[in-house]
Amino acid sequence: MPHQNVGFLLIILTFLIITLVSTVVIQEIDLVNSRRKSKKTNLAVVLFPCNILCYIRILLVCSAIVIPESLYFLGIYQVAILLTTSVLLDLADGYLARRYKHQTVYGLVLDLIIDISTSTVIWFLSDIRFSLLFVTIEWSAVVAILYASFVQPYGHWKRKLVESKWPVVNYYFSNNQRNYLGAYGCVSHFVFPMTYIVWGVKPWLLALSFPGLVLFELTSVILIVALVNKNSQVS
Repeated sequence: MPHQNVGFLLIILTFLIITLVSTVVIQEIDLVNSRRKSKKTNLAVVLFPCNILCYIRILLVCSAIVIPESLYFLGIYQVAILLTTSVLLDLADGYLARRYKHQTVYGLVLDLIIDISTSTVIWFLSDIRFSLLFVTIEWSAVVAILYASFVQPYGHWKRKLVESKWPVVNYYFSNNQRNYLGAYGCVSHFVFPMTYIVWGVKPWLLALSFPGLVLFELTSVILIVALVNKNSQVS
């Protein structure tokens, strides 16, 4: 995909990030103010360590797109390092949120939007034939998650999936996706397109990661169906 198109896509994603995060910040401020016993200020929520890592991830993803346009000496390996670092920081911010009990509405949406933005940039940079299909599925899943979390809130969306009628999906999302199947799906979802970005066609890596990619996309489709059906039952 031409860099100018990716840059335009980044502008759209940035706008979505700012819009969604700003909306959630307002909700978070109202929530924090309503907790008489809570000593956490609005600024403290925004500056939680896990959220600071999210801001760093935004800079990394933006750099992976903007820098190659202005500095041509920056090779594809540097771009891959920026994107890989963003994904690794996703693991770190999740750990910090759980470790210090900083799991907030603001952090949940911020992390979710950065995840899908990173994934979208990786897919379009890979220039794979079906990139647009995968991006559409994953953005649809994000919309379903946001709807389930805010329009019809009845618990964390991953816990809703654990209660689904599909045993594989139950296990995939069990323990907050910290299991072998969930790890394989998430790693494959990253490795498959990154292989095209860095090396082009690398048969053994593609063969290892393709089943996990299919698993990731299928669970995303099931996620959409399950959350929509659950929301329909609730409403």
